Amino acid sequence: MGNAKAGSGVWYGDDDPRNKSIRVPLQKQSNRTAELMAILAAVKDNPPSDNLRIVSDSRYAINGLTKYAAKWEARNWMGNQHGDLFRCITAWIRWRRGVTTLRWTKGHNVTEGNEEADKLAKEGTTKPLTNSPDTLRAPAGNLMTQGASLAKLEQKDFYRIIRDKNRIPARARTERTIGRIQACTENTFGRPPHAEAVWSATRHRDFTKKTRDFLWKSTQHAYEVGEYWTHIDGYEDRGICPLCNDQEDMEHTITKCKSKARSVAWRLANDLWTRTGNTELPTNIGDILGCGLAAFTINDNPNDGKSRLYRIIVSETAYLIWKIRNERRIRDDDGGERSNIEGETTTRWRKALNKRLTNDRFLTDSIRFRKRALKAELVKRTWTGCLENEEALPQEWHKTRGGFSGYVAGGSAR
Repeated sequence: MGNAKAGSGVWYGDDDPRNKSIRVPLQKQSNRTAELMAILAAVKDNPPSDNLRIVSDSRYAINGLTKYAAKWEARNWMGNQHGDLFRCITAWIRWRRGVTTLRWTKGHNVTEGNEEADKLAKEGTTKPLTNSPDTLRAPAGNLMTQGASLAKLEQKDFYRIIRDKNRIPARARTERTIGRIQACTENTFGRPPHAEAVWSATRHRDFTKKTRDFLWKSTQHAYEVGEYWTHIDGYEDRGICPLCNDQEDMEHTITKCKSKARSVAWRLANDLWTRTGNTELPTNIGDILGCGLAAFTINDNPNDGKSRLYRIIVSETAYLIWKIRNERRIRDDDGGERSNIEGETTTRWRKALNKRLTNDRFLTDSIRFRKRALKAELVKRTWTGCLENEEALPQEWHKTRGGFSGYVAGGSAR
């Protein structure tokens, strides 16, 4: 999937010739796929008559092969995105005559075997990708049940079967956009996400409902802009940006258009972002649409406050630019930018960010929102350094109780 790479490692002991480093030979390149591939390799590589003890730091894999095995098999692993791997591993375990045991261990806990297996897995990501038809081949005399038990299926499962059977393949443009998001995320954060993570990131809880819809539709190319109009007689001019005389698309609108509103919005966003000691925001459409994947660190530990601020600033800025574009092209009938557009954009941008700040403080109320409440310290880590006259604010300004007169910092139009 795009530029994602996954590797598996199987470690038996120091200098043991059976130690193995594998590049995941499947299209789905993800951590969970790699963890399951490591177990499959261990099961297949050892004599079937020997007892085998497998230690893994993946609760998902261990529970899927033990705790949930019977339930998932009865449903033929329906709805499980790694169903083929679970089915294959289960078949090989049943084929073995020796006893196979699985045990979970905590990952990244300086456990020798786990650390060495991680090193082998990392080495596996550097190997070339090979697609072997035998990867998910079941052993001779396959002992797996065929199909799902009707008694275990619900109505929603039958709907899923029908939906999957009639699923429309992804559009080439969408696939290219996913690839760009993956490449930009790898360049910025050092690790490419798999496609499922890209789609999940568009629904990140740090986004408002409207920005979620905007990011999802933009990634899917669901908006009627640019090329969409070139195939409709008499409306071809709607596909051209009147300010630039170039073909319009989401990338043009958000990152390239000569619109003063776009320039002002990104200048304000950069002023706020760099105010906290950060470098300028990226300007690639892949970074912007993939802002939900932000994963900044500090001393190798997640910097959740910085990542959250990045998601809020980028998503709110891009969405505001899109809204102003629509007003100019639809409501104002391509009448050009309004004379006061710079001041208007500044006011609207600050209002959007201040609304997010106010909502964050409100959502820290654990009495009202209970488990859904935002942690007050997370709100503080998000907005510290971004407020006007911050030194004069109460020490606990980030909580709902008490007076508050601080606002998100931001310059005037210039």
